[in-house]
Amino acid sequence: MIQIIGHRGAPAARPENTLTSFAHAKALGATGIECDVRACRSGDPYLLHDPTLERTTNGAGAIADTGPQVLAGLDAGAWFNPAFAGEAVPSLREVVELATRLDLRLNIEIKASDPLTPAAFARRCVAIIRAHANPVSPPPLISSFAPDLLDAFAALTSWPTMRLVKDAIPDTITTPLMGIHWDLVSALARREDHGRRWVVWGLDRRDDIARCLRHPIAAHRLWGVITDHPDEALRHRSS
Repeated sequence: MIQIIGHRGAPAARPENTLTSFAHAKALGATGIECDVRACRSGDPYLLHDPTLERTTNGAGAIADTGPQVLAGLDAGAWFNPAFAGEAVPSLREVVELATRLDLRLNIEIKASDPLTPAAFARRCVAIIRAHANPVSPPPLISSFAPDLLDAFAALTSWPTMRLVKDAIPDTITTPLMGIHWDLVSALARREDHGRRWVVWGLDRRDDIARCLRHPIAAHRLWGVITDHPDEALRHRSS
């Protein structure tokens, strides 16, 4: 069955990459959640899409230059809607614990390891996940645009990894799953490697979700979709 993964949770209705967004994705029918992980100044992993704090918090500056004590005091919800004022910037530990409680498959997109090396950051993240995830649940899916970050995780675990691409599908694919932007689906349909499973992301428009899940690739080649609207994906997956 095609996995429905909430992109940063449910960002059409809740502030992205927050615990309330992930919980709402579950309520809308998501089977998994995607989150963006970066290292803060101490090397601890926190959830933030951008390299800087301004867009989605009331803080300023680079997350790589910001310590955990400062991050703990930031508001990550009011920018979206005053009703969500007080939402925190979650740590990786917090989202792993939430996903375990809600029985959600976790897709962790590794954005950057700075100020740590990829290997050191991977060790820190893996230790947190192993300590707080349900060991009998499916392992997390680790994704990234950066092959060196994926390699660092692959060297430590047998967890599935997924290379993300936006502009072109590479000729050589070394990760178990490939995550492609919705714009590349037509190119995927022309490829002959029918044994590979794919994940489509960039589905932030409801009509694109419908087209994707009705596309011929959905029947046998699609492992999952990463979408801003899990409820819409559920509706079309079930139809």
